[in-house]
Amino acid sequence: MSFNRENIIWQSADGTWSRGFYECHEDFSRGGREDDDEDSFDPEWDVEYNYGALEQVSCGHPSEDAAWQSWRGANPGGSNVLPYDSDAAVEVAQLDDMAAELEDAQREQEASGQRSIFLYPQDRPFYDVRGASKSDDLTSLRRRLAAADKQYADVVAEQHAYRMQGYGNDLTRDIDKLDVRRAGLLNRLVDGAHLDAAAQREHRITDLSNQVAALNRALDSYEGESRIPGLGAPRAVRADCAAARDATAAELEQVRHSPTRPRIRKGSPTTAPSSPPGRVAGGVPSGGQFATKRHEEPAITLTRP
Repeated sequence: MSFNRENIIWQSADGTWSRGFYECHEDFSRGGREDDDEDSFDPEWDVEYNYGALEQVSCGHPSEDAAWQSWRGANPGGSNVLPYDSDAAVEVAQLDDMAAELEDAQREQEASGQRSIFLYPQDRPFYDVRGASKSDDLTSLRRRLAAADKQYADVVAEQHAYRMQGYGNDLTRDIDKLDVRRAGLLNRLVDGAHLDAAAQREHRITDLSNQVAALNRALDSYEGESRIPGLGAPRAVRADCAAARDATAAELEQVRHSPTRPRIRKGSPTTAPSSPPGRVAGGVPSGGQFATKRHEEPAITLTRP
């Protein structure tokens, strides 16, 4: 029996192999394939994939074959295979970090005492992680902290940009979640004695520099009035963004000239502006999408259940 699901087998820099299934969501708007009735819905094919996240992964296997055998469900219709080499290093690092993010999510779920409720067929991959830990890998922790810091700076600046254009998008919840996440990653590095006082200072300098640069981009995008007639942004809104930029720049200079000492910030000096009522622009920052390379594999005949 087979049940098609996009997945990849990859080799990490340490030589171990992993297999992960991409996050998948049923898309009921896609019902009615050519060979089906008009109003039918096929849970195998009428789906959308998020190639920037995994929903099941098994890590730390000694060989490609062992990683392949780690999946005990229905035949997913083959797999992409990515051996490690210098050309694949960046893509492998992204996959390792995606596996680490899934492991962190599972830890948080277990710590909260929540129980998983699976509403999908048994053959469908589910949120799970098995095998060797990637969440505690120091290199991955540093990469994920840097990515969270940059995303935080971009989302804060986007909130200011929305206000200056007269939109009512409120990204406060996204900003708060990112702040908690990056503080947690930083504390894990510090608590494990993997980030000394000098390294903490350099991290803070980079973090504040990212925020200043993002706020400057938001200010540069301001054109004096909203592109939507009747929703002109008052000059005070731009002044708020400039004040946030100046406060962050001032702290940056203070950190640059201060003695080296441990310093962990649970929050950020750059707070998100409140959003006034108004027209909401389409979409919020998602942090980007990651798509894997497609490797040619032997043709596989799929048998639909």
